[in-house]
Amino acid sequence: MKSTSTQLETLKTVPGAFFQQVDGVISNQLKDFDIRSSSKDNFKHNVYNKYSENLCKHVEDRFPDAGLLESFSVFDSFTWPEEYLPGDGEEHIEELIKHYQPVVEHQATLAEWKTFVNAVQAKADLKGKDSRELLTALVQLWKSFLIF
Repeated sequence: MKSTSTQLETLKTVPGAFFQQVDGVISNQLKDFDIRSSSKDNFKHNVYNKYSENLCKHVEDRFPDAGLLESFSVFDSFTWPEEYLPGDGEEHIEELIKHYQPVVEHQATLAEWKTFVNAVQAKADLKGKDSRELLTALVQLWKSFLIF
């Protein structure tokens, strides 16, 4: 979310592709209308910049737990280091535990995380998969162990 807000803030000082075309549109397609550069400056100040500011505010209000969203990236083995060391990813797991307590139990979740990492590390064809592919493959693997 921070990168989205930063990008929106940047648009106030470095206009995007469409806003950069405004001068050409005014001078070519709207040449029959009396649009002065002061009108464009007023629009930028009173509408464009205020819209950008409000958009940033609403994005930040809507997604206040950006750290929580970032924590889910821990399930994307594509971003894991070549050798996953004990403790890697635990800061993200701790963030998720903190958010979902009391639904999840702290020690049991950490133990499950270690089992998850070991399962992925033990099977070469699971490494480097995005979270959807990885979780789908693990579910299929675990289903093969179930005896009905």
